[in-house]
Amino acid sequence: MWTRKLQDNYTDLQEFQQYDTNYGLVHRLGFTSARTAWEANPTIQGSTNPADFKVIDDPGSIGSIGSIGWLAFLAEAARIG
Repeated sequence: MWTRKLQDNYTDLQEFQQYDTNYGLVHRLGFTSARTAWEANPTIQGSTNPADFKVIDDPGSIGSIGSIGWLAFLAEAARIG
């Protein structure tokens, strides 16, 4: 298994789109389009098996608090807001 930023794994958006066409990567990552995924540049994990391809939490980003953390944050913001 390997882990890296999406844009570090492909030469450019066009190459990523070609892999998406062949393997359905955008859907596996939870995005609506290759461009959206490319611009978000998530940290991904994969292997030679396309089924292993997924977004993982990026320890350096706010997204690493996870969905439960975001729900708690939004609830608190609404309470004080």
